Amino acid sequence: MKKKILTLIGLIIALALGFYVWQAFHFRQTGTYPSLSQIATLTPYIDINFNKPASANDLSITDSSKIVRSNNISGKSLRLSLRHLAKDQTYTIIIDRVQDKNGRSLNNLRFSFTARDIPFNKLSKDQQKAVVNSQDPNDPALLTNDPLVAHLPYGDIGYNISYVIETKNNKPSLLIEIGVILAGSDYKLSRPALQDAINQREQAAINYIKSLGLDPAKYNIQYSVPPY
Repeated sequence: MKKKILTLIGLIIALALGFYVWQAFHFRQTGTYPSLSQIATLTPYIDINFNKPASANDLSITDSSKIVRSNNISGKSLRLSLRHLAKDQTYTIIIDRVQDKNGRSLNNLRFSFTARDIPFNKLSKDQQKAVVNSQDPNDPALLTNDPLVAHLPYGDIGYNISYVIETKNNKPSLLIEIGVILAGSDYKLSRPALQDAINQREQAAINYIKSLGLDPAKYNIQYSVPPY
């Protein structure tokens, strides 16, 4: 019995070593970033990752939907830069052939995904940066990708926050509007007490922006208060 157990343990060790050797010497694809289930319409690129440094030699890609803008290999990753994707549209990209630095090839790698409507502020920081860098700085749509805009309009007791895209120096500009709300009882307060209430509501709006992890000082904010 003991001999059988030792034999079984030896077999397991041999298999583990064999698998380790196979892993070490074979060129293989290890995953994608982002995962194929998390591709947004705004996703600027997909990284195809490998276990070894890849080579641009003899690289061949089939993209029937023409969504791949360009490709670039850096270390163990092949980056596919994407054009804007259509919501709920399914796409397939095929890596017909890719090699590692030693000439070992992988063939017919197929990647299919459906583009999802994921808000800009839910993308990773590096993807947000890539989206911004890929857009025309004079495009008003760029401003609507601001993480604060994803939470607006917003209202609470005594204030509301909204935004508009205005033109400043012939360029689109994001303006955050904070509106103070006054009730009938507010008008019965003394002038100093009423001003204090207004200040508190404006500060509450600023605190809401801070609660999102954003810096209000980086925004152009305009306050409005009803006549009193």
